[in-house]
Amino acid sequence: MTSGLASLGEIWPELFPEEQARLIRLMVERIVVTEQSLEMELHSEGVLEAAMELSQEGNR
Repeated sequence: MTSGLASLGEIWPELFPEEQARLIRLMVERIVVTEQSLEMELHSEGVLEAAMELSQEGNR
């Protein structure tokens, strides 16, 4: 399953912008930017779902 996320950087440029946006929405809950920091909260279930989808794509 983690192999799917590991390959994300390689396949990202090949994805349509709509698919890139869908994956970001699936994985990211919230981003907070201040002058001192950047905080990102992830959807743990969404990250797992994205990893499974990407693993399946890699097996094709």
